[in-house]
Order: sequence, then C-alpha cells, then structure tokens
Amino acid sequence: MGAEYNEAELMAKVLYGRELSVPLDAGTSLSPNIDLTDTTAYLRRLPSISWDQVNRGQELYDSSCVYCHGLDGHGDGIMAKQLPAPPPDLCGAVVQSQVSDADLGRIIADGKGPMPGVGGLMDTEQLQAVLAYVRVLSPGHELYTRFCAVRHGADGHPLRWIPRPSAKPKLCPQNSPRSRLIKPIFGHIPRRRYASTFNTCSDRVEPLCPILMAN
Repeated sequence: MGAEYNEAELMAKVLYGRELSVPLDAGTSLSPNIDLTDTTAYLRRLPSISWDQVNRGQELYDSSCVYCHGLDGHGDGIMAKQLPAPPPDLCGAVVQSQVSDADLGRIIADGKGPMPGVGGLMDTEQLQAVLAYVRVLSPGHELYTRFCAVRHGADGHPLRWIPRPSAKPKLCPQNSPRSRLIKPIFGHIPRRRYASTFNTCSDRVEPLCPILMAN
C-alpha cells in the first residue's frame, strides 16, 4: 500500500473511502423467488419502523445478545457452540410470527433455558428497544443491509457523501464544523459490514498513515 499512495492520498482514502461495487455472479446472485420477495417485503416496512428506537435496540443487542444470537439473529454467534442447545433463529417464522411481543419481551427480560435475562441490566425503555430491533430482523433486513444500505441508508434515506477533496485534506480540529459534520454522516453507515466508523477527522487519521504506508 505504501508504494501505491503518498501520505496525502492515503489520508484522503482513509477519510473519504472509495466507490464500492458488489460483484454478483451466478453463485452469489439473488434468488428471484425467495431473496427478492424477502427484500421487497422489508422495503415496504421501512417507512413504518421507529428508527430511533430500533437504533438504540441495535446497540443494546450488539452489547448483550450478539455473542450467542449472532450478527443477524441466526443463532450463530461466537458463543453459540458452547450452549447445550443452539439459540433460535430470531429471523425465522417461529419467533417472528408465533411469539407475541409480550412473550418475547418477557423472554428478553427474564431469560429462558440457558439464556440469561437482561431485565436487571436494562430499564423498560431499553427492553422495548431491544424488542423493536429483534422485530426488524428478517431475511429481507439482512439482504438489504448487505447489498443496499450502503447506498440507500439503513432507514431507506440515501446517504449524503462528502465531496472528495481535490487537494491534500486540511487538518481539522476536533470541534470544527467539518468534524461535527463528518461524524454523523459516517455514523449512518451500517455496522459490521464496512470499515471504521470512528470519528473520521484528519487529526485522528494522520497518525495511521505511517503505519499503513509501511505495509
């Protein structure tokens, strides 16, 4: 990498990234009968989702649930194999259609089987946020997050990308207007799928350049 870019170019790439493309071939293309139906069903749900609540629930899920239930709720987290029985697929019809909100909320709060409850760690509002996020999980949500959200936004509102610089990026203080602008914009990039979403400011990125250029 160091041979390809000078320090200014490298800093610009860390700050602004580059255009993304998702190559699809016969082995990875979506199934028209299943995947597109799931994605379309999820798209129709986007306007009715309470995103403030769901985003809070996602953060709580990531801190307390993801290790067993997995990133997308399939029960394939890093600790799942240590359990006596695999966690249920939160995206599946059994949980999403056959378990009521009241029962699911009770399971989240009190636990079930080997799953400990989090009622002692979260207040009512936080428990409701986790429930709201679990209700968003679905095959359509997973596909949309993987293939669409980086362009269309996690909530269906397109991202506002910062124009690429024509010259070396200027260092910006932590509290400068540009710093305050960059953080919320990059903060909307869906978690897990893409690289860093830390406070993307030149004075934070510049120390990384010598390390990257050495590799």
